[in-house]
Amino acid sequence: MHIFLRKILVFILYFGFVNIAFADLYPVKPLAPNWCKNAKLFLTPVDGRKQVDCKAPDKVPLCIKLNNYGCLWQPSAGWKGTDIKKNNNGAHDNRGKRQHVQINNGHAVFTHPKWSIRAKLRWFKKRSRGKSFLNLAEGYLPWCDTQGSKRSKNGWYNSCDLKEHELVAGRKYCSRPSNLKPTKEQCNACNCPTEMAGKWSDGTGLNMHDKPKLFKVNGKPTELMIRLTLRNSVNELAGYRPNQKIMREGIALFMKHK
Repeated sequence: MHIFLRKILVFILYFGFVNIAFADLYPVKPLAPNWCKNAKLFLTPVDGRKQVDCKAPDKVPLCIKLNNYGCLWQPSAGWKGTDIKKNNNGAHDNRGKRQHVQINNGHAVFTHPKWSIRAKLRWFKKRSRGKSFLNLAEGYLPWCDTQGSKRSKNGWYNSCDLKEHELVAGRKYCSRPSNLKPTKEQCNACNCPTEMAGKWSDGTGLNMHDKPKLFKVNGKPTELMIRLTLRNSVNELAGYRPNQKIMREGIALFMKHK
């Protein structure tokens, strides 16, 4: 009997651990493979922006240089398509900090931007059921963070992971206002999910508190989800939008690797 129970325990422990996905996260050089060629093939400038200049990489938005068209963070399991080291999804730009202490994480670095489109769709698929535009925006851009995830911006401080006793009296901290009406001053320094939720719902006949249908029964993204992805990208890529070709490739990958 005891031997039987031990075998069951070993079985549970073994299969429990193999089903928990962790990646060996690792930093890489700041420029992803073929980032500039990809930008010229797959990005459309909007609002008067010029084509990406490969000879002036310092002037190119960060996430374009990472083949990361969603500016996504690297999760502990590692996004597929971030295997800059062969067979090891987990490449990042090493910009990760927790309360401004360096950690082994950062923005994901993709081998090809189609994987970043797939990752972005997957992010929404895992979180969209039963969520309003505002709920989703709050997960995508937390109230507690400054724009650019800096320690402070324009006199406002990042409050993520801070406990009540760690807050400094007299400082302005990024946080969710009780009336959901952040001031212009706050939104010039901190993430304001209400603004993003408003952009997402604009022109849909819905408001930010409504729950959008972003995926069809077969799991394919709806037109609203695609439009939402494109609207996000223009902000995240500072005036550049993924074109139809890369969207098709990303959606195909998403349907294949859900």
